[in-house]
Amino acid sequence: MSTSLDQDIWNSLMRDLPESVFMEIMNNYLGGVETPYNKTDLLNALATRLGRPENEERQISMITREDILILSAIQWFRLPDVHFLKEFFSNRFTPFEIQSRITSLEERLLVFTKRDAGNLSLCCSPLLPESIQKRLGPGQLYELHPSQPPETGTLPILNGSFLICFLSLIHREKQIGNNDGSLKKKFLQKLAQLYPVKIFSAGETEELHLILNTLKDLKLLSIQGGNWSLRIEHLKHFSSLDRRNQLLTLWGQLISADRGSPDKGRILTESIISYLPANRGITKEDLINLITILGDPIFTGPLPLPVNTLIKRFEIFHILVCRDDYYYLHPMIPRLIADPSPSPAGSVFFHATFDVNLTPEAPFSLPLALSLTAERYDAFAQLKMTDQSFASFLKAGLKLEDLEDELVNRFALELTQNVHFSMKDWEKEYNSCRLWDGLVLEMDETHSQVLEQSGLLVPYILKTLAPGIFLMGRENRNEWEEVLEQLGIRTVPHVRGKHVNRPTVPALFLPKESAAVHLKQNDSEDSTPLPDQTELLETPPAHIEKLIQKLKSLKDIGPEDKIEMEDRIRRGVIFMEDQLDKGMIKGGIRKVKGLDYQGKLRMIQSVLGNRAWLLEVNLPEGDFDIVTHRVIPIKLENHKETEALLIGTELPDKPFQCPVRKISQISKVRLSLF
Repeated sequence: MSTSLDQDIWNSLMRDLPESVFMEIMNNYLGGVETPYNKTDLLNALATRLGRPENEERQISMITREDILILSAIQWFRLPDVHFLKEFFSNRFTPFEIQSRITSLEERLLVFTKRDAGNLSLCCSPLLPESIQKRLGPGQLYELHPSQPPETGTLPILNGSFLICFLSLIHREKQIGNNDGSLKKKFLQKLAQLYPVKIFSAGETEELHLILNTLKDLKLLSIQGGNWSLRIEHLKHFSSLDRRNQLLTLWGQLISADRGSPDKGRILTESIISYLPANRGITKEDLINLITILGDPIFTGPLPLPVNTLIKRFEIFHILVCRDDYYYLHPMIPRLIADPSPSPAGSVFFHATFDVNLTPEAPFSLPLALSLTAERYDAFAQLKMTDQSFASFLKAGLKLEDLEDELVNRFALELTQNVHFSMKDWEKEYNSCRLWDGLVLEMDETHSQVLEQSGLLVPYILKTLAPGIFLMGRENRNEWEEVLEQLGIRTVPHVRGKHVNRPTVPALFLPKESAAVHLKQNDSEDSTPLPDQTELLETPPAHIEKLIQKLKSLKDIGPEDKIEMEDRIRRGVIFMEDQLDKGMIKGGIRKVKGLDYQGKLRMIQSVLGNRAWLLEVNLPEGDFDIVTHRVIPIKLENHKETEALLIGTELPDKPFQCPVRKISQISKVRLSLF
């Protein structure tokens, strides 16, 4: 039910139309309008006529499935322009088809073009009939097909147990890269042995670099020269998240180019997953639509990646699987990101032999990544604890209590006595004799007080040698110097690499509450079509034939005008008997023969820039044939004083040009009211 505000907005949109378009509309819907006229009176008369129940029913009866699609897109996206809709529907309509359908909606007063900040954008009519509004919604723009997901035989590659193994390997290897950015062969060989799948066994792949850069963008890894190292403090906070938030953060960064807002990629990922039920498949075209729809309220501009790239990455890392032209959510994904995350108990097995197995359900654990050596990764990750791997865990600044707390309290394990006593002995041996390798940081009393009060530097101090004298690590020098700079303390100048944005310490990841996009009306769990949605306009409404018969019986309307008026009836622009008036169509020259060169020029010029018309251009071909080309003119180019060239687009989208003098006949054909 429209309100007075809706009526005011509609009046404003109508008044903003160019005068020629306004008069075309009034002539079409009210019959011949005499001048001078009062706009307010005309608008009131038009609103009254359109609002009659019988006329509204006829208008509704002309709505097609394509109309619903385009109206739904215009309603969901914020003031889209024609170019956006051409891109969005590029797999369904040609550019000319989408332009024609938008024009059809405009001339039926269901859609308006408005100027917004200097740009032309589209909006639905504020007086759109309620029964049409109820059919609209983003759920109309994609379709899910009932189907069982295929058996994959694979795991989602980026999960907690993989991350434990991957970071364990990086922690052990230390120097995994070269100064030129490439990766060392030794590291690539070990990775291929650890995880024998294509993206890790094919050498230095784009996907491997994508994983490293994703972890770097999340500030879980840092790189200096060829040295990749773990950012322990940030990893501590990531490790403290539950499995759901860890994975959504990780997968979200895969598709995000914005390091400052990883939450946007995470929200989009969560939204996509939530709208792909386990028992539904979706075509690539509809998946592109769904991602575009979900991304629109998240990103103020375009998505950070082309949608095809986003889909490809999700497919490569087994978040999505594709079979027989349908995409499915990997069957394990719903279990991995269950909300709330289940207890990780039972996802880690710690044997008395110091062998450790991880299931794919294990969340990422920093103590495990630092204290274990990865041996193989498949359905169950295989790792082992040794005195050397345990020593590297202690060297990273963690304590035995941290590891035992993780194993006993988080993973609900009961450690055997020999495991517990062995780790105690290893810790004692590690602390009995140590060779410190680091940098000595000396502070005066004032700066020392600042450090003590903030507490931000404590995680980075290897040992306090004396009051104001601290032993700091070499590997994470960039990190603790960033903390010092954040506190207003600068160390001795040295040559630095490119500027790195200072992190907020401690690292903050994402809120645990779901922020997924929830599509509004018409989006049931099964995404079933609305009643009668697939039956729209299967047969022409009865009033069309009645209007055509009445038109044919009218004596005061000429043959050419009758042809145009019949076309308007079939397009739904004429749907009331009151519109059948000879004054609704203004006369004018519609056809020019080939000898009238100036007449042809004037006709072309009258159509240039006017989307309501196209040209039918007859050109001789061979000795006797005449070929008709339907052309939307773009411009006239003068090559010589008496030689003009018509340049345009031949329908549907073929470039066209010809000398005007060669045209044997040219006719104007109306495409729309305006």
